[in-house]
Amino acid sequence: MMEILIDATTSELESFNIHILMYAPKRNAFSYAVYRCRCQLAAIDYSKHLNRPFCWTKKEIRGERVHSKAAGNWSTRPMKKPKEYTYITGLITEVTNEFTIGKKRISGKCEQLS
Repeated sequence: MMEILIDATTSELESFNIHILMYAPKRNAFSYAVYRCRCQLAAIDYSKHLNRPFCWTKKEIRGERVHSKAAGNWSTRPMKKPKEYTYITGLITEVTNEFTIGKKRISGKCEQLS
């Protein structure tokens, strides 16, 4: 017998899909390899910043105002601390090492920056 979930929501999945659209917008055409890399970067960014701490005033969590287009009203939600991209340096180093030392090589024409 199947059980039906009444309180199930898809808000976390929708949030992740919106995050992917920031890295791989639908209006732009990407090759498969580029699209895959952009989706992987979106997943890394999403998972690294998912559980960021909240901003605090002296006594309570700081809030921010948000407008809902669907409901046509304003509400407040807790404000999280700004994102920190401390993992980018290690990621760039790993990618550079893979292409210079590893078996994979950069394909295509490389241009020198002046």
